[in-house]
Amino acid sequence: MSRVTVSIRSFNYPEFYVRHKNGEGWMDKHDHSDLFKKDGSWRIVPGLADPHAISFESVNYPGYFLRHKDALVFAHQNDGSDLFRKDATFWSRPGLAHPESNSFESVNYPGWFIRHQDARLKMSNTAADGPELLRKDATFAVCQSLQHS
Repeated sequence: MSRVTVSIRSFNYPEFYVRHKNGEGWMDKHDHSDLFKKDGSWRIVPGLADPHAISFESVNYPGYFLRHKDALVFAHQNDGSDLFRKDATFWSRPGLAHPESNSFESVNYPGWFIRHQDARLKMSNTAADGPELLRKDATFAVCQSLQHS
């Protein structure tokens, strides 16, 4: 898989994008600032723990990846550990709320997906038949990088 630069938009709040802020993963409304465009742009790279899966590398902080820890999502520097590689690797699945979108399932916690809640990115055990809001919060559109807008 080649490195593709993207932004990740919320399915149920389409003006909100995944970004990092102070090392944490957030879903914020696009404010059109240069900083937001950088913080909201990611390289999709082969999964750090499994090359058939994916990892999200920060564009403006190379070597920093979205990863889960204690059920929250962070943008942390790759420390090279096996745990980090697993925590920063996700399966791209058809969207739980819309099959033409995407949901991102943890490699090391099957059935746990990235979702947003109160703007914070976190992990939830979001079964495909779970509550509608959970499925929507765990569904995203992968789109052209905000840096190109």
